[in-house]
Amino acid sequence: MRLTDRRVRTDKRYTVGWSPVLEKYVLAITVGWLANYERYYEISREEYEQTLTEPQALDESAQQLFAAVNNSERFICSEKSDENTAEQNALAVKLLKEKNDYYSAHPEAVKDFVRY
Repeated sequence: MRLTDRRVRTDKRYTVGWSPVLEKYVLAITVGWLANYERYYEISREEYEQTLTEPQALDESAQQLFAAVNNSERFICSEKSDENTAEQNALAVKLLKEKNDYYSAHPEAVKDFVRY
């Protein structure tokens, strides 16, 4: 999923930002498996903005969502298909295509983020 206004919390393995496709703020958690993949969860604008003033603000929520896997009402979808419903898999495919199309046309945007 492509996120704009990305803020990356490297040591906690998550990213927050705005999804222009979903028109929502999203928390993307990187999961280490055979290959890394991401799970996506909805967050509020307030939670996103709080990361600007309190970098650790989402750390506990991110940990709880990571442990919940797909058993949270905030869960949007995962890049790992067996964590999704059929509807979430269709959404994940759509989001991946949009991301790939965008970054193919704008390769410089891959580096457009802030570590915090």
